[in-house]
Amino acid sequence: METTHDDTLFPDITAFDPEEYVNTKQVAERTLTSYSSWAKRRMSGEGPAFIKIGRTVRYRWGDVVCWLEGQLRSSTSEY
Repeated sequence: METTHDDTLFPDITAFDPEEYVNTKQVAERTLTSYSSWAKRRMSGEGPAFIKIGRTVRYRWGDVVCWLEGQLRSSTSEY
């Protein structure tokens, strides 16, 4: 039996231009996560690299994808 997944739970994060700069709201929408989770990652230094110009925050989409791929784990005991 072939395993399938629900695309609403697993968005195709590689469908976007890796050189595109996106704001926090766009990152949250594309990854189906909350805006505040990305703000918290920024504050703690645990998220992907970002650019800040004045009060404006932008992420390069390729950096977000790279960071997400680095979050892959095979066990809940991995850090």
